[in-house]
Amino acid sequence: MNPRLRSTLQILAGTLLVMGGGLAAKRTGLIDSDGFLRFTMALTGLAVAWYGNITPKQGRAQSARRLAYRRVVGYVIAVAGLVNAAIWAWAPMTYAAALSMAPLLAAFAVVLGYCLWLRGAAEPSPRA
Repeated sequence: MNPRLRSTLQILAGTLLVMGGGLAAKRTGLIDSDGFLRFTMALTGLAVAWYGNITPKQGRAQSARRLAYRRVVGYVIAVAGLVNAAIWAWAPMTYAAALSMAPLLAAFAVVLGYCLWLRGAAEPSPRA
């Protein structure tokens, strides 16, 4: 089995198991609807962080530059996922949805900026 597929299936299985436990807790009255929403969205943020963690480890990089790019992207995505999960865990519910998008949008902007910076810093290829 492909390692990427295995990793994705592990995340899916773990997420479904934990969300099933959260749904059971909600139905039995252990947590309310807001608690369940916080729980599931924080879990989603942790899944994003997981993907950020495994990004630099996927496959072989053809160059040191590509490896550095993967590391930066992975680090940024992992931090954004952890911040997203923390916002859902502790921010007031009235602000949690809006605030939780900020780290993800910031991660997108950082990755895009880094990509453009690398592109500008590349040596121009000789023309024939």
